[in-house]
Amino acid sequence: MLDVHPPHHPTHTWKDFFIHIATIVVGLLIAVGLEQTVEFFHHRHQLKEVRAQLAEERELDSRILAYDKEMYRQIETELDNDAALLQHRAAGDKTPLAGKLHYKWFGLALQDGGWQSAKQSDAIGLMPENDILVYSYRYFDFSSFTQSSLALFPTLNEAASIVHDTPSGDLSSDDIQQLIRLTHQAQGQLSTSEQYLRLCIDHGLQTEVPHNSILDKPTVRLDQLPD
Repeated sequence: MLDVHPPHHPTHTWKDFFIHIATIVVGLLIAVGLEQTVEFFHHRHQLKEVRAQLAEERELDSRILAYDKEMYRQIETELDNDAALLQHRAAGDKTPLAGKLHYKWFGLALQDGGWQSAKQSDAIGLMPENDILVYSYRYFDFSSFTQSSLALFPTLNEAASIVHDTPSGDLSSDDIQQLIRLTHQAQGQLSTSEQYLRLCIDHGLQTEVPHNSILDKPTVRLDQLPD
């Protein structure tokens, strides 16, 4: 004879089904919420570290800019002296030039590793828009100064090689004309670099976006600008 036993568990109702589904959904929501909370605090910690790194980098770059400012002042003085000596020689002055022409240069490179790392970090998305603008302006100015310097240094090196090849200072007329051209070229490049350098010091190290936009200023007339 076939024995039929009643089920060990009561038959599930629709109510039990929906309770079971609700339990699963709540559990998933709690898991997702916990994961997002952990991720949020992780990003906040990353942001704190990024801010500290950028603040340290700003302090280092401020000292580098002060150093480069002094170096560029010395380069400007040497180029002015070189230009005067070469112009006198081109005019017929026979004063010996041995040891009098100098095209030396030295400078320190600005640091931007912190900003490059920050841009690749998820933490930067937590920064206020104003902060991102501040850093973007700063490192754009720094990059412009670096690029202008990289244009200046080869010109100085080319002029230095001509002087080095004639240690006696008895330069040919072609050498004199070439040095005059290179000296004037270097003076122009140095002027551009110094403008970017001042921009870095005056604006690049600010901690807030300047409120006075250049677009708010009256139109500049070129004939009113200094030569």
